[in-house]
Amino acid sequence: MLIQNKKASFDYYLSDEVVAGMILTGLQVKSIKAGKASLIGAHCFLGTKNQMFVSLSIEGVHSQIKLLLNKKEIQKMREKVSVKGFTLIPFNMHLNRGMVKMRVALGKGKKLYDKRQVIKERDLSRENK
Repeated sequence: MLIQNKKASFDYYLSDEVVAGMILTGLQVKSIKAGKASLIGAHCFLGTKNQMFVSLSIEGVHSQIKLLLNKKEIQKMREKVSVKGFTLIPFNMHLNRGMVKMRVALGKGKKLYDKRQVIKERDLSRENK
């Protein structure tokens, strides 16, 4: 894995994962392979004409990048995002045969007490080891 958004699994319940290609320039690919991109604060949004975009930071520069998905996959995500409380979360960028791919999942925000429960369970597992 090149770049991962560890905070995404803490802040959201993730489901319905999809892998998407990305339209990048050569400099963007080079920066991502060097690990100079950040998924913290990144978000996906659906455009018109069955398009999906991701907004993220590459080398400190805010970029909007088009994601490559099938029409059926975009329609499926559009239907699920229309339900209140769901959003598209980019949580992983990796290489697949030399090409940069992004994993996007459907996420529903966790409540504060859910996050506290996760922290409590993590601390208990550390003490038991």
